[in-house]
Amino acid sequence: MAFHSWISTLEDNCYLESAVKAINAIKPAFTIVQSNKEVIYTIEKECSAAQAASRVRVIARWANKASKEMLMEVISEESMLKKGMRCETVATELKEHLPAFQCNASKD
Repeated sequence: MAFHSWISTLEDNCYLESAVKAINAIKPAFTIVQSNKEVIYTIEKECSAAQAASRVRVIARWANKASKEMLMEVISEESMLKKGMRCETVATELKEHLPAFQCNASKD
């Protein structure tokens, strides 16, 4: 399983808009599965049968509302030991699009 997570400090409380804008700006395309005031859950649109089992998922949620910190998680069934996998690529692109990230990549 590949897993990347980091905390983003936001200037305002509009993390939903910031996260959705960033997710929509990257490739591959994602579909928002669930969204409310606390969490956004998206999944990579299926491109081929081979990718169906290992689609990348992105979860954005408050880590600490008082400090305006958002937790970003990028997850897939890919191996974390291989370089250049889709999960890593998506996490890297999101880190570029979302402001003021303090990145702490974790590996499982």
